[in-house]
Amino acid sequence: MKEFVIILTSLFFCTLCSCSQKTADRNDWYELSWHDEFNGKTINDSIWSKMKRMPTARSLCNLTPDDRMYEVGKGRLRLYARHNKGILPNDTATFLTGGVTSEGKRTFTYGKIEVRVRLHGAIGTWPAVWTMPEDRKLWENPNPKYTEIDLLEYVDRNDFVYQTAHNAYTLADQKNWYEPKQQHTPTIKVNKYNIYSVEILPDMLIFAVNGKETFRYPKKEEYKNQFPYGIESHIMMDMQTYPPKSWASGVEPETFPAYMDIDWIRVYKLKEKP
Repeated sequence: MKEFVIILTSLFFCTLCSCSQKTADRNDWYELSWHDEFNGKTINDSIWSKMKRMPTARSLCNLTPDDRMYEVGKGRLRLYARHNKGILPNDTATFLTGGVTSEGKRTFTYGKIEVRVRLHGAIGTWPAVWTMPEDRKLWENPNPKYTEIDLLEYVDRNDFVYQTAHNAYTLADQKNWYEPKQQHTPTIKVNKYNIYSVEILPDMLIFAVNGKETFRYPKKEEYKNQFPYGIESHIMMDMQTYPPKSWASGVEPETFPAYMDIDWIRVYKLKEKP
């Protein structure tokens, strides 16, 4: 019996070592492509532009370039969501939000994205770090090359985030959300910095929080338009309002303002995979 326990223990630790080694090996697949540590006093306009309001998207209909939604200092970028009580009297939006995009400036294909973020929510806010194709024609639904990766979506003041892989296949039918599973809701350290990441590989997306893998979204050849990832895409980081009704009950203005702090973002390109 003693020998049996020793064998099982040895197998257990060997398995842990094997998994750890695989993760370490993957780090060798990448090299830094571009990054922003937000150490300046203004938004780096060689990397970011302020996001424009999208009236057709309810969650993005409050975006504004107003400087009061943006704060750069103390080594981070802070994006705000505020109740528009006299901030912009001529703006009919009830709430005002800030957001930045790397569209037209910095992009990625295959590789890895890491971002260190602290979230301070309010009831009815929906901050996100997400990606979209650089070619806006691919945003139109249905488009077989439509891709969207949500490194994080945060609702209200929850203790978890949503990490999701979107594509034409998942948009075609709700049952396609589950085969393969397109979303996970990992817990986070509330009101503290967490590191969110995704690896974009030719056959798989690998999501993680604080270096711990949360889930994998694999390529399935049998499903049409299920894995068009690897096309040139850009990154958006923004405060939003009016999350889906299935995720939240409404908006409570008295809980505002809310903000998202971005400490740094690092984008790696995939070297030749061993």
